[in-house]
This record gives sequence, C-alpha cells and structure tokens, in this order.
Amino acid sequence: MANVKTYLNKILSAVYGKDVRGAIHDSIDSINEQVETTTAAENARVSAEKTRVSQENARKTAESGRSAAETARVNAEADRAKKETTRYQSENSRIASENKRVVAEKARESAETSRINTEKARTSAETSRIDAETKRSAAEEKRSSAENFRVKAETTRVSQEDTRKKNETTRTTQETSRQTTFTKLKSDIDTKLKQMDQAIQGSGSIVIDATLTQEGQAADANVTGDRLSVALERTAVQSYDLTPASDSVTLMDGYSSLMTCGKVGVLRAIGTIEKNTALQFGQLYLCKSPISSPIPIMTYALFFSLTDEGSFKIIPIVFENGDIYLEMPGRLTFPGQFLIDMVFVTEPAPPPVG
Repeated sequence: MANVKTYLNKILSAVYGKDVRGAIHDSIDSINEQVETTTAAENARVSAEKTRVSQENARKTAESGRSAAETARVNAEADRAKKETTRYQSENSRIASENKRVVAEKARESAETSRINTEKARTSAETSRIDAETKRSAAEEKRSSAENFRVKAETTRVSQEDTRKKNETTRTTQETSRQTTFTKLKSDIDTKLKQMDQAIQGSGSIVIDATLTQEGQAADANVTGDRLSVALERTAVQSYDLTPASDSVTLMDGYSSLMTCGKVGVLRAIGTIEKNTALQFGQLYLCKSPISSPIPIMTYALFFSLTDEGSFKIIPIVFENGDIYLEMPGRLTFPGQFLIDMVFVTEPAPPPVG
C-alpha cells in the first residue's frame, strides 16, 4: 500500500483549490490504484490462500485418509500378524494334536496287535488244550480199555496157567504111574525072558500063569508086548524161550512148549508183544520144528490187541528150515497177545487102503 502520509502532506500544503483537488485526486487515484493492486493481489492471495487452504485441507484429508489407511494397514497388519500368530499357534497345536493322535493311533494299533496276538495265543493255547484233552481222553479210554483187556487177558492167562499146572500135575502123576508100570512091566518081561531062555536051554520053565492054556499064554505074551510098545513110546515135553528173530520185534513176556507123544505133536505158546517196527513182517522164534519137510509149512495163530478190546487177527505160523516162526504183520495194533494151540503128526499118515 502507498504511503498515505505523503499524499496527506500534499493536500495540506496545497494553497489553491485546484491544487487541493489535484492533490486529493492524485491521492485518491494513487490510493485507488494501490487499493486495486492491493485488492487484486489480496484476491490473488486470498484465492491462492484458499487454494492453499483447500490444497492443505485436501492434503490433510488425504493425509488423514493416508493416515487412516496406514492406521488401517498397520491395524490390518497387526491383525494379520495376530491372526498369523494365532494360525501358527493353531497349526502348531494341530501338529502337536496330530502327533499325539498318530502316537495314540500307533499305541492303539500296537495294543490292537498285542490284543490280536494275545487272542491268537489264547486261541492256539485253547486249541492245544482241547486237542491235548481230546488226546488225553482218547488215551485214557485206550488205557482203560487196554487195562480191562489186560485184566481179562491176565485172568485168562492165570486160568490157563492153573489149567496148565493141573494138566502138568496130572501129566506128572500119569508119568510117575507110567514109569512105575513100565518098571514093573519091564521087570516082569525080563523075568519072563530069562525064564524063556532057561526053558530053551532046558534048565527052567516059564511060569506066566499056571491056569492058562498054551494058547492063553501066547495071547498073554502078545498083550504084554503091546503094553511094552505103548510104554516105550514115551511122551516128551520141551519148553522154549521166545526169542525175537529180528530187532524190530520187542517181546514183553511169553513161553512156548512142544509136547510129543509118539508121532503126535502138540505146540502151545502164549506171549505179549510190545511193538513191531517192521514195515512188512516181524518174525518171532517159537521152537525147533519136529517136522522134517523139504518145503515150508504154514498154519495160523490168534493175535489179540491189548489197546483195541475185542479186536483179533489171524496171523501165520511158518515151519521153515527146521524152526517154527510166528509171522507178525506190521499193521497190527500193538501191544498185543498171541495164542497158539496146534496138533500135528510128525510123519505123514499112510495112504488109505483100496
């Protein structure tokens, strides 16, 4: 703005009205110019200020928006970081839970496997127990059956032994009587023969029976000779130990005896066989054969299983090479007992006449 004081001094110093008016005009014009200039500048300034203020306000608004956006970004970042932290923690928790679940699942699977193995072992043990119980029951039944059969066999054996002893006693008594009769008969015959020799030489006579005629004395001599012949055909009894002819046969006990009376033979044998491991046949020696034959002769014996009551087999007896053997098939059920009682003639019978 112009210095007003200068224009005021001009007005005050003017003498004439014209000068005063000129001074006032100049002062007003100058002031007006100054005012116009100042007003334009002021307007420009005001406009610029408004623009500046507007721009400042816009800047502030923008800054506020930026600040709000930044704040929102920071908050969002913080929230994101928080959520990320939460997510990370949740993930860690999930992983830990998953690990625990996996460990628990493995423990469950291990426990299940252990349970299954335990169940299998229990089932196997139960099966083994049932099998063992079944076998035990079967074995007990067989043992009981074998024991019953053994008792029966023992009773039979005792009865047979008693019968054998009675027969042996009878045979001994008969043999003693026979020997006594034979001794007396032989003495009588020796006496008769001596008397006959003396009669032939004319130094004595035969006194058989004074009441007999000559024909009666001859008949008496024939009877005496027949009795002597019968007495000379003595009964012989031989006992043999039963001996397995092979290692496959295991004999528990037994005996055999061969009784011959003239041309007639009787073979009796009884024994208990524990086992026979032969694949086909196992031989058991009985005795020497009284029969001389160029070819083997076969007959049969009875075999009773001690473990299968009531079961019996017919098995061969072979006369071979001067010996008698019992042929035992390997398929027999052992232990078992065999019985032999057979009669045979030591010489072939003569052919029939006519």
